[in-house]
Amino acid sequence: MLGFINRRNYLFFLICYSIVWVVYLYRYELSYWIKDIYPLEIMKRDLTFEESLRLDETQNIRSTVTMVMLVASIALSFFSYLILYYEVFKSRFWIKLIFFLSLLWCLILLLVKVINFVPISPIR
Repeated sequence: MLGFINRRNYLFFLICYSIVWVVYLYRYELSYWIKDIYPLEIMKRDLTFEESLRLDETQNIRSTVTMVMLVASIALSFFSYLILYYEVFKSRFWIKLIFFLSLLWCLILLLVKVINFVPISPIR
């Protein structure tokens, strides 16, 4: 058995994946916060050139967060497969569920990346 495949590392990786998931869920708010954009103020008036550039940069931040989520989902699927293969846990139901859900999410993100789907920004 490989040395890094144990319960403690798997649980640590699940916690890290959960943090990445939370960042992914709040990627719009975080990108606006990083670039100092206030959507409620911008909705009431026209954009300046500087705000337009910062708004484009928020799209880059969101696509980076999406790519990190894709890589984390691939890694979790692979790590879950190794955990299932080496039978580290007695109860395999939860590991299989995590494996299939992360694999499904990975395939969805890959499909979105392949068709180059860019969601419309909530501001404009």
